[in-house]
Amino acid sequence: MVTLNLDFIFTNAAYLARTFISLYLVRLFNHSLSAVDFGYFVFMVTIMNLVASTLELGIKPTTIKYASNYYGSDKGNAYLFYGLKVKVLIFLALIVLAKPITSLITNYVYKDSHTVIFYGIVLGGIVVFNEFNNIYFSYEKRFKLLNIFYVLPPMVILALTFFITVKDLYSVIFIYILGYIISTAAASIGVRWRAILKARNIRKPESFWSLGKWMIFGYIVESIAVKIDILMLKGYVDVSKLGEYFIAYKMMIPLMIVSSSIATLIFPDISRKRFEDSRKNIAIQTLSQNSLFVLPAGALTLALLPSFIRLIADLKKFNYDDIYLCGIILVAGGIFSALRTGTGFIMMNFMKPRILGIASIVNIISNVLLNIILIPRYSIYGAAIATALSYAAMFLFEWAVIFKRIERIVLREIALNFSVAVIMYLLISSLFSVSHVFIRVILKAGLGMLIFFSYFFIRKRTLTLNA
Repeated sequence: MVTLNLDFIFTNAAYLARTFISLYLVRLFNHSLSAVDFGYFVFMVTIMNLVASTLELGIKPTTIKYASNYYGSDKGNAYLFYGLKVKVLIFLALIVLAKPITSLITNYVYKDSHTVIFYGIVLGGIVVFNEFNNIYFSYEKRFKLLNIFYVLPPMVILALTFFITVKDLYSVIFIYILGYIISTAAASIGVRWRAILKARNIRKPESFWSLGKWMIFGYIVESIAVKIDILMLKGYVDVSKLGEYFIAYKMMIPLMIVSSSIATLIFPDISRKRFEDSRKNIAIQTLSQNSLFVLPAGALTLALLPSFIRLIADLKKFNYDDIYLCGIILVAGGIFSALRTGTGFIMMNFMKPRILGIASIVNIISNVLLNIILIPRYSIYGAAIATALSYAAMFLFEWAVIFKRIERIVLREIALNFSVAVIMYLLISSLFSVSHVFIRVILKAGLGMLIFFSYFFIRKRTLTLNA
């Protein structure tokens, strides 16, 4: 059964809090740095996220739950231990190789980016250990700690800006590194390290680790694919244009919140079901549940897009129209991305492991080809279109693999949710005019979320895996 509960509400509140603090930080750095320095900051964040997502290596709450449910709680802790060990080894290797890697990239592609790439690699390693703590809390269902430590990094970074003056790129780098070190150290106190270390000698089940190899491959490929647009843009556009694209990319955050909350709170519970449950019934209800959340969230995001742009962007430095049009395209792509939530879970439970690898290959090939074709011709618009189309391609491929034919129940559910999404968009758009004031934007978003959640209470229904 999937229902709204306090864990779900508080987790979404934590995601929203982190979102607003992160957006405020972008606004702060946007106004404090020059357009060029802000572009380099964007590039550093891209490198940081690329390293962090690559180092995840399949260590996700749903993956740990999968291991725990099928092989016992000790196996889940053992998988955490092996994942942590691999992270440490790869991170140390990255630090050792950071200078030659940086020199290679700098000399052949990205001029004068040496410092930014190096610190991006360092930050990525720190971030992944912070995320490891959050994954542990999610796996243990200690949602109060998860919510606190999920919000902590941007809060610490924001607090540091009151003591350290943001005057150039190096001060921002220092604040970021110090903020994540403090947050990671604080979160580590709540991890039961003894249980993880005690489980390290548990024998690894062959079937699970066969699957794990494909999951590792998939995460690495997809993490590269997600960031390839900014990496390619850096070679074709002025560095300040990266800032515009980054601001537009931030417009996808509400959809990321929705998909993250679904993955954190819904799928670990569904994963208790066994193989004998109907694949198609699980798939139907997964897509139905996703559309229930994602389409109204997409409508809310589009309605608030002008306000968010004016909130975080310094329009004396950046072009509003470029950000807005890219934002619309990326939100459309974000809807397809969020609708994919849970497809990996379904495929790894009911299909051959190599399907995960094939899906990742489809992602990166579509992303790379579209970027090569579109970026030289359409600049940041090309990158936005390539991202949106690659997400759409992945959505269609994964659900085509899962379904042999389109189920009418899914079409009815999506049509109903889409109708509500359109009504929500029109309602929110007509209620508010664009405002520059930060607090008003928060109030708008809060009212939007109230409408969003009231929709679930009105349309609340019981979903079972045997329906």
